[in-house]
Amino acid sequence: MTDIVNDIRCHLYSMMSNEHIEYYGVVPLSGCRIIKNHLIERLDYTPTYVIMFLIPYYPGESQERIVSLYAVPRDYHIYIRELCGRLTDRLKGKFPEYGFDGYGDHSPIYEAHAAAIAGLGLLGDNGMLINEKYGSFVFLCGILTDIPFGDMSYMHEVKGCEHCGACRAACPTGTLTGGGTCLSQITQTKGELTEENKALMRRYNTAWGCDICQLVCPHNADPIKSPIPYFQTDLVYSPDVGCRIDDRAYNWKGQAVIDRNIRIIKG
Repeated sequence: MTDIVNDIRCHLYSMMSNEHIEYYGVVPLSGCRIIKNHLIERLDYTPTYVIMFLIPYYPGESQERIVSLYAVPRDYHIYIRELCGRLTDRLKGKFPEYGFDGYGDHSPIYEAHAAAIAGLGLLGDNGMLINEKYGSFVFLCGILTDIPFGDMSYMHEVKGCEHCGACRAACPTGTLTGGGTCLSQITQTKGELTEENKALMRRYNTAWGCDICQLVCPHNADPIKSPIPYFQTDLVYSPDVGCRIDDRAYNWKGQAVIDRNIRIIKG
C-alpha cells in the first residue's frame, strides 16, 4: 500500500505541474454530496475517491467586455474535456488495474463542496469556491477513481467566507437574497425577453453571463491571470452579431440567443 501511495503522489505532482495546476487534493467519495448517481452507477468499477483540482481562468479585464469573464477565452468545456482526457490517460497508463474518469461542470458530485473538503478554498455566499490565490475565478474538476489513496486522502472542515455582504448587496436581481432570476440566467433565456430584462442587460452591459458578485468580492480585489495558455489566447471581449461561436461558451444556447443579446447591448 505504501509503495502505490508514494507512486500516485509523485505521479500526481508531476502531471499536475505539467498542466500548470497548483491546487489539488484527494477526498473519499463517501464524504462528497452525490447529485448525479446515475453517472457513478454506469462506471465499470466502484469509485472510492475523488481527485479534486482547480483550473484558474481569469483572462484579464477590458473596458470593451460584454460577456462574462469565463466566456472571454475559448469554450472552457473544450479545455476541460481535453485536460481530463490527458490526465486520465496518464493515470491509466501508470496504474492500468484501476479506473479513472474525469468530470468538470457535469460532475456526479457537488463540486464546490468537494473542493472545500479537499482544502482548496472557502465557500462564498454566492455559492462559489474562493481560492486563496485565484479567488473565485476557477473552474472545478474532479477525477473519480478506485485507486487506494491511503493517507493521501484527507477531509478538511468546510469553511465559509467572512459574509461581508458585498455580493448580496451588489446582485442586480436580488437572487442571492431570495429574489428574482439571476442576470446570467436571463442572458441565457431563449425567445423574447421582457423590456425589464433587456434594460437590466443594458444597465450592466452584459450580453452573456454576470460577474458582479465575483467582482465585488474582497477576495477578487487583485485577480491573478491564469497561468494556463489556453485562457490567455484567442480572447474575445466584445463579440459581434454573426460571430463564430462554435468554440465559445455561449455556443450551447445557439447563435440566435447571443446575436439577440448583442443587439440589445450594442443597439
